[in-house]
Amino acid sequence: WLFGSQLDDEQVGGDVDLFIDTPQRNGLRQIVQAKAALTSALGRPVDIVLRAPGRDPGPIGQIAEQTGTRLQ
Repeated sequence: WLFGSQLDDEQVGGDVDLFIDTPQRNGLRQIVQAKAALTSALGRPVDIVLRAPGRDPGPIGQIAEQTGTRLQ
């Protein structure tokens, strides 16, 4: 899911907010590596909110699903 300021055409720049829902358990190392790779590829900061076994995204996960765009 892409959510946040990147969905607002009137806002320029800013970070990329991604909500990732995965059935796999991802360790901290994989999350940090994914964030670094995406930040490098996109040329702007990336924030990742993750829902995975043992990880609760909290209210921001619900906001991402309700207001975001699901990416395939």
